Amino acid sequence: MHIGRPSEVMFPRELIGQGVSIVLSGLNNTLAFQSNPDWIWPLWYERQRDPEDQGFIPTGMNLITSNITMRNWISLGVPGSEVECMVDPAGMLTLQEYSWSMFPYLRMENTLHLPTQFTGGQLQQELEEGCWPSVTTQYNIDPRLQWSSQIEVVQIGNEELVVITHKLKNCGDSLLDLTFGITLRPYNQISISHINKIKFKNSLWRINHCAALWTMEEPHRVLTADRNGPDPIHLCESGETRNSKISKSGVAAGVAEWSLELNQNETRIITTVATLRKKSLDPLARFQKPTTEALEQAQAQIRERWKTAAACGLQLQIPDARWMTAWHAVRNRIFVFDDGTHFSPGTYHYHHFWIRDNAFLFMAHMQMGLLNSLPQKLEKIISVQNREGFFRSQDGEWDSNGQAIFTIVNYVKASGNLDVLKSFWPAIWKGAMWISTMRNKSRQSPGVHFGLMPAGFSAEHFGPNDHYYWDNFWSLQGINDAIWVADVLGHVSEKSFLCELSEEYSEDLNASIHQAMQRNSGRGLPSSPYRKVDSSAIGNLVAIAPLDLIKPEVDWLGPTIETLMNESLSQGMFYQKIIHTGLNSYLSIQLARALLARNDPRWQGILQSVLDHATSTWTWPEAIHPRTGGGCMGDGDHGWAAAELLSFTISLLVRVQDGQILLGMGIPESWYTPTMDVYVENVVTRHGTISWRLIGQGENAELSWSIERNQAQRKIPAIFALPVPLGFASPHLSSFAQGRSILALDNDHGTFVIPLPKENR
Repeated sequence: MHIGRPSEVMFPRELIGQGVSIVLSGLNNTLAFQSNPDWIWPLWYERQRDPEDQGFIPTGMNLITSNITMRNWISLGVPGSEVECMVDPAGMLTLQEYSWSMFPYLRMENTLHLPTQFTGGQLQQELEEGCWPSVTTQYNIDPRLQWSSQIEVVQIGNEELVVITHKLKNCGDSLLDLTFGITLRPYNQISISHINKIKFKNSLWRINHCAALWTMEEPHRVLTADRNGPDPIHLCESGETRNSKISKSGVAAGVAEWSLELNQNETRIITTVATLRKKSLDPLARFQKPTTEALEQAQAQIRERWKTAAACGLQLQIPDARWMTAWHAVRNRIFVFDDGTHFSPGTYHYHHFWIRDNAFLFMAHMQMGLLNSLPQKLEKIISVQNREGFFRSQDGEWDSNGQAIFTIVNYVKASGNLDVLKSFWPAIWKGAMWISTMRNKSRQSPGVHFGLMPAGFSAEHFGPNDHYYWDNFWSLQGINDAIWVADVLGHVSEKSFLCELSEEYSEDLNASIHQAMQRNSGRGLPSSPYRKVDSSAIGNLVAIAPLDLIKPEVDWLGPTIETLMNESLSQGMFYQKIIHTGLNSYLSIQLARALLARNDPRWQGILQSVLDHATSTWTWPEAIHPRTGGGCMGDGDHGWAAAELLSFTISLLVRVQDGQILLGMGIPESWYTPTMDVYVENVVTRHGTISWRLIGQGENAELSWSIERNQAQRKIPAIFALPVPLGFASPHLSSFAQGRSILALDNDHGTFVIPLPKENR
């Protein structure tokens, strides 16, 4: 209680249940894993219990066994659905959060090959064509055999199905005698998942009475077993069969095997189909086994949906091939974080609604022009506002009102739909008044937190309760956005009150910042007026991007960045020492955003390090273990991280900063070549939908641009930033810091020919 600052909310109660769940599941893991050492366990645990592995975790003084070294997966689903499956680096498939899992295995020449025990190059995973949401895991066990498992989600009617295509090809010069199997397991990428009843009948596996997995081809052997005997994978070698099992412990599993003889160059395909039921459907409802023709048609249809979605909204091209692949992969799969009524930052632990994460995912969708799904997200935000005006997703997290108002105004400005403002105004006004009320609590007595929001838990990666500047930057943004709404709607008195509130708030905030800077000898701005400058100061950078509340030259920003760069970088990424204790991708991009805003080229190294630490399927966990390179906290496929990669890429090409639209500000000089073709189409900002293209033409390049505005968007100056002085006079050009040239775009449409840097011609 006394480590943090006094707070009316000790800890968000919503997180207590989640924390207890994690602790109890970790204890359950320990008991199940250690008391059944002869069973086959998931890849992450096999690594953590191996004393020779980098991820080894001793459990002597910690009875909680949790995945803190390889918390990695890719989430797959169909657009518009609220459920997703997850695939881990070994190709283990998990159906929804807390669900059972399945993976393939193989016997070849009396050797059992288990993907959960593979290491190094034995496992290779990739997306279809590098960027489409279909995952293939390649198992490299013998040069004579090509063995892979492809997983994708399709839809037939109301049913969402996971199609798992197992492919085996004889690449040798003699007959291969194989036993191929699939096994259904009582665990997933995080925890034990109890299988209390398992049964196979008529090509269908049922788990806990619910339809689980179809085998399109009848297996040669089926066996179920529980913890009272050996793992059924080992029992199958004896030829024993048993198609059902009831288990009180919940540690039960099933296997299905096919005996195969593959001639030279022969390929065999075995298909299994898992049921991915929407929460709105009855899990006990019966449905028919899909036909091969229906599956093929569904697979063709889902590919068309992918391509149609990819062609909508924003399009861009940059000359960094790896970055472009990452962009397309994340863009093509961003829908997995869309749960219909809201965005959720994950598909396992974080398959919930948080206003904060929702704001970042909402902003990325807005920038990309994907506006159709956004109105219902606003309904969700409005629905959680309480009587006092608090937009409550968690008690004790005081950033949410600013984020809620910011998100609502983002949509109105992006869509131009001013008509909805009247219906939103009561919630916005109440939300702004709640911020005012909460601030007044700290104005009752003098102190360095005078006029700030109360102490709270905030974004949880800062530490114990405190008066975080993060909360105040968001809250001030909410007040400023409420001013715009009041102005548009003609609420004169309310606007006057909000303007006075914003001015007073800014004065209080700046006074506190000044004192905090003095107390810390100018090393930078700590996360609260009572803290030292540590890694939690990363939260302050939100003031420059995306909120644009401060100028890049403000006195505290540069020192804060330098302290973070000097003391909180590891392997080129931001290392969050508080709570996460891992390399953090979205906070790394937050740091890169601040560097970009200051025209500091060091953002390039951070961005490339973020790409270096992505999985082969272009996902990032919330935090990355510095030694294993695997996830060590949160969801293994993090939506905030995905959103930040998209938003940063867009901001490099188009962003609004300090009252101007900046085009190309900060792009590397190396991109300017005679064959360059860099473009972005249909970036949605608060001040217009913007497109530009720069095409190399020998010694010159031609720039074309267009800006379209709706009724909610105000015209502000637009400039294009060139990387070097051009060496000729023009009324359109002016000099800029670090030798750059600025091209003023006086018209909303136009073209301009510029000479390329001499060294790049």
